[in-house]
Amino acid sequence: MLGYGILSIVLAIVACLLASFALVVPAWSALDNLSFTGSSFTLHTRFAAGVWGYCTDVRMDTSAGSYLGHCVLYQPHASTTTTNSVTIDGTGLCTLDTASSAYAALRSASHLDASMFDAFAADACGVSAWLTLACVQVVIALAVIGIVSECVALVAGCCGGKRFLQAHATLVHLTAMMLALFMATATMIAWAVQAPAQLSYGASFHWLIAAFVLCMASLSCGFKYRIEALRVASFSPVPLPTRPSVTKDDDLFGTSQTPYQEEDQEPAIV
Repeated sequence: MLGYGILSIVLAIVACLLASFALVVPAWSALDNLSFTGSSFTLHTRFAAGVWGYCTDVRMDTSAGSYLGHCVLYQPHASTTTTNSVTIDGTGLCTLDTASSAYAALRSASHLDASMFDAFAADACGVSAWLTLACVQVVIALAVIGIVSECVALVAGCCGGKRFLQAHATLVHLTAMMLALFMATATMIAWAVQAPAQLSYGASFHWLIAAFVLCMASLSCGFKYRIEALRVASFSPVPLPTRPSVTKDDDLFGTSQTPYQEEDQEPAIV
């Protein structure tokens, strides 16, 4: 029984990490996909889009610690920053007029067709973009809630007399995981609307799919743990009231079904 609870926590932790990576890494759609060489992750692509912005001329190699590229945020930020040779433009794509020279420069540097980039920019500044960004963050938050609640359930299960807390903690875990599945589905649908046309889904989108599967597995293990925990719960039975012995003086009309017993007589065994 304890193994199902521990496995449920481990699966939820991995799902939370994958969803966090999907949020951070702007590779939901890309011209070239992320590859794994056995010792490192590499990504060499001219264009990659994420939930918070897109990047061009990306050169990433985790084993060498090399991260190159120019990223543009959808919404404006305080300033332009440079970290590990990655330039993040804080101007904000959605604040630019489509007829401006700055927008034209971003379009030409994106390595996409003009019509494709214009359609992508319109979707990136629409409702679907906000929905994608919000939903993936909610998935992470719900996974954290599920992890904490299942940990509470395990601790309560190890302590005697905490069955009530254990039952409610497992219920919170199941609810959080089911909501995480729903929000992950909403995230994938929203990105399918926002994603640039004719571009394949990238590693971050696949990570979210993996997080969805792991959340489902965590839900199954958590449900199994809850069933087993409630099955072995030993609730103290309510004691039945004891009937006092009846004497002849107490039953004047002889209607009692309890055997008569004198005060100095041993209790009758029926």
